Amino acid sequence: MPDNPWFWLLLPLVAGLGWGSARWRERQRLDQRGAVSSEYFRGLNYLLNEEPDKAIELFLGLAEVNRDTVETHLALGNLFRRRGEVEKAIGFHRHIISRERLTTEQRCQALFELAEDFYRAGLLDRAEALFVELSSHSEHVEVATRRLLALYQQERDWARALEQARRLAQLTDADWSVEMAHFKCELALEAAAGGDRAAARRWLQDGRADQPECVRIDWITGDLLAEDGQAEAALVCYRRALEHDPDLCLLLSERLLTQSPAERRGDLLEWLDDLARHADTLAPRMLWAEAAAPVDPDMVLQHLGEELQKRPAIPALALYLRIAERVAPERAGSEYALLAPLVRTLSASQPAYRCRQCGYDSPVWHWQCPSCRHWETVRPVTGVYGI
Repeated sequence: MPDNPWFWLLLPLVAGLGWGSARWRERQRLDQRGAVSSEYFRGLNYLLNEEPDKAIELFLGLAEVNRDTVETHLALGNLFRRRGEVEKAIGFHRHIISRERLTTEQRCQALFELAEDFYRAGLLDRAEALFVELSSHSEHVEVATRRLLALYQQERDWARALEQARRLAQLTDADWSVEMAHFKCELALEAAAGGDRAAARRWLQDGRADQPECVRIDWITGDLLAEDGQAEAALVCYRRALEHDPDLCLLLSERLLTQSPAERRGDLLEWLDDLARHADTLAPRMLWAEAAAPVDPDMVLQHLGEELQKRPAIPALALYLRIAERVAPERAGSEYALLAPLVRTLSASQPAYRCRQCGYDSPVWHWQCPSCRHWETVRPVTGVYGI
């Protein structure tokens, strides 16, 4: 132990000074925290009073005082983005990223929010660059990959969308086979439009490996075969597509009837009749009626009338009236002439298709919902106004 007597005299003084210094630093920290809290309340008042410019100036100043306010700044930037003030959100998030003392996680989160700002603003190239950077961080790889998938779909860059879907299939337990099959269908259509039909067929074959019963693959394959003059092979594809999804009969009606030879029309009618007996909607029966009307219109009207008694549907009634006007013009001057325009108007005023995911209504068919971007969720409307 020290023999110097001054040591024992100064020891209490040093201890006291240390305790006082710690108390002073704690007081300073509390005072600073109180000042910051007061400033935040003032900034919130600016926001509530619809003075966002003053709030931005104040909050940006606070970021230089205390990095612990980063989360609050991120939330405020998100608030501006949700309000549609994307430029202000970009300014907030850029300012946060410029801070030197951010943790890695804080910087990544700020980069992600800035990428979301760019995406919302339509600056897709800038958003893509940031999402690509974030996809190399394990904490953000899945969400960044999902954003890249959405971005490439919006840009119709199907090759890179397919790459991201494959990556998500490895990262998650979700099934991405439907999306990958449709991306390959899109690539097949692009190849066919460019004259490379061999590549188109390869993409379709690859897509069938992802989704063996994909209706769209049979549809496109049938179209390619029909363009090559292979009517029977095209007809096989169209039939296979409708066996998987009879509700799409009306979409393929023209193709089916065009590729079916007149001498084999009886086989087609028999197949359609069997399909109609097992279908949940009137679509196969309506296609059967279109195909059979030139052969035996009275029989068609009888069967279609019986179906309408069981399942009333305005589009089917409109078809019934069209056939009746065609085969019985002597009756068209009375009730048919009155009802037909009314039914056509009612039918035209209703959406033909609706997304089961988000409820988006459309007069035309979409493989991918234009609203929620899900695949194979748009379906024909059923019930009185549908099929």
